[in-house]
Amino acid sequence: MTSIAPDHPVQTLLFFVDGDYNPSQVERFHQLVEDLGSVRSWILNPPVFVDEGEENPPTLGVYLDLYAADRPDALPLAMERLILDEVKAVLSLVKEFSKEQSLPFGAALEGELIGSVENGEPDEFLQVGLIGEWERILAEREGAEERG
Repeated sequence: MTSIAPDHPVQTLLFFVDGDYNPSQVERFHQLVEDLGSVRSWILNPPVFVDEGEENPPTLGVYLDLYAADRPDALPLAMERLILDEVKAVLSLVKEFSKEQSLPFGAALEGELIGSVENGEPDEFLQVGLIGEWERILAEREGAEERG
């Protein structure tokens, strides 16, 4: 796989509980995040558990650092596919926990709200705008490489 420059920009994708939660939910979510982090290799870092319960407002969530892609071909195709797989893995964990605990989640990229998950279901912004569009761009790039 092609190496990435050490100074390549990194973005942070954060999923956070968008409502009240209790200490047992914090423990359960922490364990899920730790388990996910240990089952595979991660491009930059494993997902990071966030518990800022003492803050106002409190934050419970998970974040993942990603290489930034400011244009569709900014990263090698194989790397981009791996990054998407990482995002899907974290989103899957959030969906599972949201459904199990009846907790809504928000999603933010670099501090900008990009979608939500309610009762285990991602909204259209996440499902179509983020994941669907990402998959479409990768499919186009794969097709172009095959043709060319």
